[in-house]
Amino acid sequence: MSEGKQTLRGKLTELTGRSKLAELAIESLMVVFAVLVAFGVEEWREERQLRRFADVARAAVELELQENLGEFRDAEPALEEVTELFQRVLQAESEDDPIFADGEVSFSVPLPEISSAAWRAAQGSQASPYFDYDWVIRVSRVHDVQALYEQARGQLLSDMSQLLAIVSSDTSPLEVKDEFRVAYGGLLLLHQVHAAVQGELEELLGDEGSFPPQE
Repeated sequence: MSEGKQTLRGKLTELTGRSKLAELAIESLMVVFAVLVAFGVEEWREERQLRRFADVARAAVELELQENLGEFRDAEPALEEVTELFQRVLQAESEDDPIFADGEVSFSVPLPEISSAAWRAAQGSQASPYFDYDWVIRVSRVHDVQALYEQARGQLLSDMSQLLAIVSSDTSPLEVKDEFRVAYGGLLLLHQVHAAVQGELEELLGDEGSFPPQE
């Protein structure tokens, strides 16, 4: 075989080999690209699902807060009434006072049934990073005040249980004014925290339109 032909064959072999390598490289890149695209699409779908879930979770939290606000509003008049009743008992100087006209002082303390289940579930979910930060701060502050309310309520229930145990034993309210005074102080504290929680809820829910929707 002549030197020219050997050189030509070598060049053809070299070109053919390079062509196959290039083809394999392109195919490999296409596979990698397809995998990356698939992962990207899947991640995009997952993120969309999480954002939708965040919208649902946020709506559940807002509904829960709305129901809590309704509880506070419903309980407010009766709470004011029992607070005024205790004030009149403490101001009474004898059993001839009109407050004792029925022979006994009966009362009940209305306590709102508040819930934070939806908020706890939302915080522990995968959708929590998609909540609006300002909204999270506002809702957290409301629940902090609600926690103070629950503490004040627990203390008041303890004071009331002791007072009821004494009053139910045919003891005149005038003889247990100290116990009434303690319970009255708890009522005043509860009334203040009640108003604070209700105000925070009304402000948050009233400003709901100022929060941007989840993107």
